[in-house]
Amino acid sequence: MTDLKLLIGTDLEIIINFITEITELDEIGDGELKVFHAWHDYEIVETADNNDIDIFILQLNNILYHGDYTSTGDFRTQALEFIAYIKKKYNKPIIAFTVFDELAEKSIKAGATAFLKMPFTIKEYQSAMEKCLNR
Repeated sequence: MTDLKLLIGTDLEIIINFITEITELDEIGDGELKVFHAWHDYEIVETADNNDIDIFILQLNNILYHGDYTSTGDFRTQALEFIAYIKKKYNKPIIAFTVFDELAEKSIKAGATAFLKMPFTIKEYQSAMEKCLNR
């Protein structure tokens, strides 16, 4: 496998470290894992513009939405609009996760490849990652 570049949308170090460790433990092949993270919507877009991101992993309730890529509605509306924006602009797999399970179906409809409700298990994450890698 070639290098795998992940962009994690959150500011929580514990989440960033957890996802990085799970992905490193998983058999991703011979490539190098490169992890980027940002929590403002514009930082996520800027990071993606400057790197060839393979998979977006977005903690929907922990991204700061400024309205540049979304409406100024509540965070749920902004999160779904941001997923749609990322999908349209980059056409890459997206794993969306949050504590709000009512966003599961809507996230998939907006363009997410997989949705995880927090807290999620290692197996659930690995299954979502497998979906992204095999799409």
